[in-house]
Amino acid sequence: MSVESDPWAMLDYMQKLYVVVSIEYASVTILIFDYLLTISREIDLVWIGSPWNFGRILFFLTRYTPFIGGFLTLYVDVIRDAGLARCARLTQSAVYFTLADIIIAEVILTVRVWAIWNGNRKVKVFLFAVAASLASVAISKIAKVEVAQNTFGEDLHTVYGVCPPYFASTNALSVCYMVLVSYESVILTLTVIKAAGHYGAGTSSFIRIFFRDGISYNFFILACSVANIIVRYKTTSEFVNLLTSMQPVIHSVLTSRMLLHLRQVIFEFFYHSSLILMDLSAARRQSAAVSASQLPTTRGSLRFAANANARRGRHQASDDTDDILDTLDYTNDIDHARSWFIGSRAVDAD
Repeated sequence: MSVESDPWAMLDYMQKLYVVVSIEYASVTILIFDYLLTISREIDLVWIGSPWNFGRILFFLTRYTPFIGGFLTLYVDVIRDAGLARCARLTQSAVYFTLADIIIAEVILTVRVWAIWNGNRKVKVFLFAVAASLASVAISKIAKVEVAQNTFGEDLHTVYGVCPPYFASTNALSVCYMVLVSYESVILTLTVIKAAGHYGAGTSSFIRIFFRDGISYNFFILACSVANIIVRYKTTSEFVNLLTSMQPVIHSVLTSRMLLHLRQVIFEFFYHSSLILMDLSAARRQSAAVSASQLPTTRGSLRFAANANARRGRHQASDDTDDILDTLDYTNDIDHARSWFIGSRAVDAD
């Protein structure tokens, strides 16, 4: 068995591949660990009583698709003695699943930004135009990559049985990460602009959480994308895929948690609102009963006194109800909830 490549170079590649595989194991572990931490909330908030709508479909896609891509990426690097043709197919599948995972997460972030801008038509057109143009660049770069054999990859396969590093010698993934950073920067900027106008003393907890999750999760996703670019340009070719497996996992974990948290806040909001209204209703009935028991026994004035007390009780309860509902900032919360997860549809604004 003769090989043309430098044996020491191949050994160095295998040592660095071990580091990459360790990161891939860590990525899959994070995905599984987060799933175990949040599965109970998912069952309560998404599986039970949640309507089938766009938000729910996106949740299941961003939640479960990365399991396929993550395990497939790991499998490509740990499998031994597979045929070269099979290695090529598995590598392409892993790359496309990774791309799909990221696109799904970006759709969620895009819909969220569109929602916080109240379905503004100009924002919708702008986001669609930017996303379509950048996505077309990324997909075209990936599609043009030819999974061709090379001497070094074939020698690695011959000596160690590993799948060749097909995408290590191309800049397609680097371009994809640059596109991703550009779009995520746009998303983060739009979120910060809108958040600056919403934070204040009268802002509801729902809206504060909506923006806090959006800004913090966007920042961490953007940081992961920037880290991938730095790794690809500042390390040797063997490490270009060091953080590739981590990217879709970070996207999946953060976007699914964002949706779960939003769903939980919506549930708690309506739950506490119903309790407050029930308490007010009970207080009104109790007040009416007390008022009736204290009415004078004079027959002639009985009817008018009862009517007056009943009107005062109803008026007081109505005022209390209005005050409580105003405090809850209930209209804005329901509008944002509908536009994102519960929903009917966002209201288009010019």
